[in-house]
Amino acid sequence: MLVAVGVVAWTELDGAARWVGVIGGPLALMTVWGTFNVPGDPSRGGGAPVSVSGRTRLVIESAFFAIGAAALGVGTGTVWPVVVFVVLVVGHYVLSLDRVGWLLTR
Repeated sequence: MLVAVGVVAWTELDGAARWVGVIGGPLALMTVWGTFNVPGDPSRGGGAPVSVSGRTRLVIESAFFAIGAAALGVGTGTVWPVVVFVVLVVGHYVLSLDRVGWLLTR
């Protein structure tokens, strides 16, 4: 997802905006991903710089994966990488249903 966002910024932007997008886009995403956590989430190391509910965390994760899928679509100009990415994301959540259930109770 981060690479796709950076590649799209590189190919779609010009001048200083290109560098802001290539560096700032992924950096902003990483910051949000690491900051907003559910306290005690074992998959996140248990720490939560900014505490959010489990449902909010799932919305954040879903939004990020949607951004990644959109970036793949824009970056490649085709739908197949998007489909593969979405299948992998859904597969990940199916394999970690215990975590999803845990998040929904927090």
